[in-house]
Amino acid sequence: AGPDDPGVDRFLIEPRIVDIMGLRDVGSIDGFDVVVLADVPRLPAKLAGELAAYVYNGGGLLVAPGENVQADFYNTWWMETGGKVMPAEIGGRMIPKPGEEAKLALTTLEHRAFRSIRENSGSDIGAVVLSAYWRLSDGSREKTVAAGARMNNGDVFLAERRLGGGIVLLTACSLDNRGGNLAGCNSFVPLVHELVYYLSNPARPNLNVMPGPETTLRLAAR
Repeated sequence: AGPDDPGVDRFLIEPRIVDIMGLRDVGSIDGFDVVVLADVPRLPAKLAGELAAYVYNGGGLLVAPGENVQADFYNTWWMETGGKVMPAEIGGRMIPKPGEEAKLALTTLEHRAFRSIRENSGSDIGAVVLSAYWRLSDGSREKTVAAGARMNNGDVFLAERRLGGGIVLLTACSLDNRGGNLAGCNSFVPLVHELVYYLSNPARPNLNVMPGPETTLRLAAR
C-alpha cells in the first residue's frame, strides 16, 4: 500500500509490485503502510533487519509462503533485540492426496479480516480447497500470537503476531493458484483487501454494512 498522501482515499489500495531481484532498489519502506512478501524465498540480512524494525515501529507485514519459500530463513528471523518476527514456525510442505485436500474450517474464521466474508451468506469461502500448504506451528499460547483461522484438519491457516506497534500475518499458503483454488474464488479479493486494511490500521472500526439489514443511527440531540 502506498504512502499517506493528502487527498488519497485511505480505503483504497495503491500497490507497488517489486520483483525479488529489485528489492534493493525500493529504498526506504517507511513510506508504505503494508508490505506483502508473496512467495519470497528469503531476504538479505540488511533488508530483513530493516523490515523487522519497520513492523516494530507500526508497519504491517503479510507473509504468504509458496513453493519457493526457504523455511529456515523465516524460522530464524529475529529482531535485533531478540524477539521472533514470525507468528509461527513454517514446518513441512503438505500436499494432500487427491480427494483429501484441506478446506477452511468456517467455525474457526475468527480473525477480523474474515468477518464480513463470513457474515455474507453468498460467500464462497467454504469452497476454498488447498492442494498444497505449509504446516504452521501453533504459537497461540504466546500473549502476542493468535491463530485467526484453521483448516478442517486442525492445521493453522492464518497466524498473527503483535510486534511492537505493528502486526505480522502469516498464511499457510501462497496467494496464487499453485496451492489451491483460493485465488479463483469470489471471496479472494475481499479477503486480501481486508487483510491489508487490517494491517494498515488495526484499530480501524469495521465500516462494512451487509446489504439488507436495517441500520439505525443514534444522533445526539442539540
